[in-house]
Amino acid sequence: MAIEIRDVVPSQFVGSPVLTNGNTDFWGPPDFRARFWLENRSEIVYLHFRLSWEETKPDFTRFGLNSTMALFDIRSQLGPDWYFVQFSETYDLDIGAVQIPGINQGLQEVYNSNAGMVASIRAEGDSWGGIFGGPDNPNVEIDFNRIYFKVSNDHS
Repeated sequence: MAIEIRDVVPSQFVGSPVLTNGNTDFWGPPDFRARFWLENRSEIVYLHFRLSWEETKPDFTRFGLNSTMALFDIRSQLGPDWYFVQFSETYDLDIGAVQIPGINQGLQEVYNSNAGMVASIRAEGDSWGGIFGGPDNPNVEIDFNRIYFKVSNDHS
């Protein structure tokens, strides 16, 4: 039986969320939340993530960003006889409310790890000058660690 370990490092993600509630102006540093998970759709593994920036005072301005990235297409990368056996570890990360420090400080590190799928998250919250018609312009940069999969071509 041929079982192999394959890996992929997702590309850096850089993005800006969309306004989902409120007036676009954070009144002080917002809470930042993030959730990341992998999904195996038989032939392709996808990375999903959901990010939010939420004001902690009325009017509760909120920005959100959802994204899906195809990470590994086993049929096109290895051939039609290959299939996923398992991920080498659980890849699911839920980051509860983390306050983004400072106002007008640019990107601030809100998460850093050498383990799991996410290496680092740098986010900006209260910025006093944005593109959404109000004063704030939240944005994010995410770097990823190497993600491992077990694959096989044995169908016996």
